[in-house]
Amino acid sequence: MSSFAELLNIVDCQTKEGAYFSMQNVENTYVGMLGGTEALERHLPAFTRQWLKGKILSELPHVKAV
Repeated sequence: MSSFAELLNIVDCQTKEGAYFSMQNVENTYVGMLGGTEALERHLPAFTRQWLKGKILSELPHVKAV
């Protein structure tokens, strides 16, 4: 969960400054923070890009998906 909190902090700070992130970049950053793709096998709930996007949007209401 600490990796997700770190990711939220990055996305929050950068988007408040007007930055744009592709979901591919967000996913790559998160997977890297977890320790690589092998860590996804133990991810609960099961990791999907849709889960990650939904979780970010629910935690950071000012972030918009386009």
